[in-house]
Formats: sequence, C-alpha cells, structure tokens
Amino acid sequence: MNASDPQNAQEQKLITEAQLNWNQHWKKITQLPASPATTGFSGAVKRTLRRSGGLELGYRIVKKEIRRNNGQVIMEAGCGTGEMSLRMALEGKSLFTLDTSRSALDYVKRCAKRSGIKVNIIQGSVLHLPFREAVFDATFNVGVLDHLGPQNRIEAAREMVRTLKPLGRTVILINSSRAFVHRLAVRCAEKKGLWKFGFKDAVHSLAKEVAERLRGCRIREYERGFLSQFEFLHYCIPQAAVIKRLFFRTFYLLTFPFGFLNRFAGQYLITVIEKSEVKDRRHR
Repeated sequence: MNASDPQNAQEQKLITEAQLNWNQHWKKITQLPASPATTGFSGAVKRTLRRSGGLELGYRIVKKEIRRNNGQVIMEAGCGTGEMSLRMALEGKSLFTLDTSRSALDYVKRCAKRSGIKVNIIQGSVLHLPFREAVFDATFNVGVLDHLGPQNRIEAAREMVRTLKPLGRTVILINSSRAFVHRLAVRCAEKKGLWKFGFKDAVHSLAKEVAERLRGCRIREYERGFLSQFEFLHYCIPQAAVIKRLFFRTFYLLTFPFGFLNRFAGQYLITVIEKSEVKDRRHR
C-alpha cells in the first residue's frame, strides 16, 4: 500500500457519505410541490429583496462570470433543485443540469415542465462527467466541491475543464476558510444535530490546489459574501418553522440596505478557470 492509499480511501468515504446525505436531503425537498422559476415583476421584487442572501449572490457571480465569456451552452455540475440553471434557461441559455441524486433531477424536471423551460437533465458525478471533450462554453457549480477532499476537488475541476471548449470558462463557488460566521453556524448545527450534509471543508485556495494539474489554463480567484454568511445563523435559533420564516424575512429586510458588504470576503471563495485555446495534453 502506498502513502496515498489511506487518503484515497478517506476521500472515497467522503464521496459516499456526501451522496447519501444529499440524496436524503433532496428526497425531503422534492416531496414539496414543484416551484416554477420566478419571472415577471413579482419575481424581480423577490430576488431584489433577497440580494443579501447567499443564493442570489451566488447566482449573480456565476452569471457575471459566464456573461463575460458569452457562454450559451452551459452545464451545472451538482444542480440540486436546479434553481440557478432554470433561471439561466429562461434567459435563453442552453442548460445541462447534472446531479448524482435522481430525486433532485426529478424535481428539476417537474419545475422545468411547470415553467415551460427546456433543460437537459443528466444523472452523473462531477468526478466522471458523462460528456466528451469540448462540449460546453461554460461549466459551474455552487457549494459542491467543499463536500469533497482535496484530491477529488482537483479531479472535479479537471473534469469540468475537460468538457469546456477552447477559451471556455469554469466557475466554482465553495466555502471560504475566512468565513468565520459560516464556520460558527455549522459548528452550532453539528452540536444540535441539525447538520445533515456531512463533511464540509473550508478551503483557503482552490487555485493553488488545481494549478499543477491545470497548467496552461488561466486561473483567477477572489472572495465575496461577508454579509450572506450571516444567513447561516438560522441554525443557532429554535428550529420551529414559524421562527425560521421570521428569521429569514427579518434578515433580508434588515440587510437589504447593506448588500454592498457582500463585496468583501466571506461565504464564497470563487475560482474562475479559463481553458487555453490550444490543447495541452501533458497533464491529462
């Protein structure tokens, strides 16, 4: 047995646990009625009021990075309920949504049908994407790779880049090691037995982790979400549904004027990888 075997075994265990935990989570979520993609004036108002939250912030970051690349054929690896992909599809993008959970994908399908949106739904793993090379203009995921160990994060990033067209762009949002409020909330949830998602790493720099294996790619990295990390403090309050609803409504209302604080380091570590124009097979 070589020195890397224990680490590989541990990372495989994390993958198995993550798939089980998330599948159980999505099964509960998908028992709810399918939610159509929010459109029109009411949808715009709802999204505006929630601009300080992590979901809206993540969507704006991904959309901005993909728009710079003029991405039209896009793949979300680890789509969950598919809310981000469905919104992008409404804007005329061609979307492929991928997840290991059949429950999550069935929910995406129901939501897409209710909204009259066409998306391509694929079951599979980010570690072994079921696509050939040079398919997509852009790939992205939000809050997926921080549930994997370092070696599997590298493999997932490589797979997302492999499927890009030349000059395509991969956008990855994960939990930043500097998100101190986020870490506090997760610890609180663990102590109360409320944390159902297993391992969640706080990453200092994904760019440094993947740089050696993605030579020739252009990599940028920055952080956002100082304010949105406070959203996770809902784990520190009583979990009665009415109390949680009140918490979120109060949070969005009180933080709305201070959305600019999300420009500072916090919840998200954002890594943007642009594929080179010429194939480099030295590190395949």
